[in-house]
Amino acid sequence: MGQSEPPQESAIQPRQAGPVRRSAAWLFSQQHFHFKVLSGTAAGVSVIVLLAGIFLYVTLRNHQQEMLRAHTVEVIRVSSFVENDIAALETAHRGLLLTANPDYVTSFNRRRETIRKNIDHLTGLILNNPKQRKRVMKVQEVVQNWIDNVAVPILRSIQDEERIVLNRRMLEQEWATQSSQMLDFLPKLERSVLEMQKEKRGYLLTGDQHFIEAYQRAVTDFYTYNGYLSILVANSPGQAELLAEIRANIERWINTCSAPELAAKRDGKDATALGLSETGENLMNDIRQSLG
Repeated sequence: MGQSEPPQESAIQPRQAGPVRRSAAWLFSQQHFHFKVLSGTAAGVSVIVLLAGIFLYVTLRNHQQEMLRAHTVEVIRVSSFVENDIAALETAHRGLLLTANPDYVTSFNRRRETIRKNIDHLTGLILNNPKQRKRVMKVQEVVQNWIDNVAVPILRSIQDEERIVLNRRMLEQEWATQSSQMLDFLPKLERSVLEMQKEKRGYLLTGDQHFIEAYQRAVTDFYTYNGYLSILVANSPGQAELLAEIRANIERWINTCSAPELAAKRDGKDATALGLSETGENLMNDIRQSLG
């Protein structure tokens, strides 16, 4: 009773701080203050550099894609110029043969020079594509061979007033020339029909405006080649009637099937709900059979 008992060791001990609290305490303490400031600054700079790198990469990638697209558009544009110039060159040549008008000689020479410049321009655009460059060189070779071996000799014979010899040669070669031209234009006419159907389907599936542009080019090509062939078969009533029937069927397909479906897709509606797919397919089958 006279001696006091020692204090109990069962007193509650202070709870040990957790890892997060210890980290927070160390972070906000004055210990290693300069190191903490430098570390925070370095982390911020690293994030800024990373974001700048990402933005720069995205910008460069978009720029490269835009350059590639612009290059492709330019190649297509110059190719169209070359094709139109070749057609105009042939038209001037045929006009001179039929009329002997000297104005056609001027047009012929101007188109020949334009073709040369456009082919050189096109070759410069595709220097890094050997396959396409080979095709362009082949086109240039064929055109130059035709100019040197067919067109220029005939022009010289006209200028030398050898009309009688020229007319006899024209009569002998007329059928062969028309046949070869028909064999050249018929596949292009059929391809334009296939392109119209393909580009229409692409637009109905994706809604991409580029399909509409390609579709319109295909329609223009069809009318162009149909016009050329109509001139070539003007003296053949049966073939002229067949071409007229093909053109009428194409116009019927455009007006009754293609145009309504494209308009529905453009307005955000379901084009299949119009129920024109089967009708359009049947019309296209008839057109392909006529072309075959």
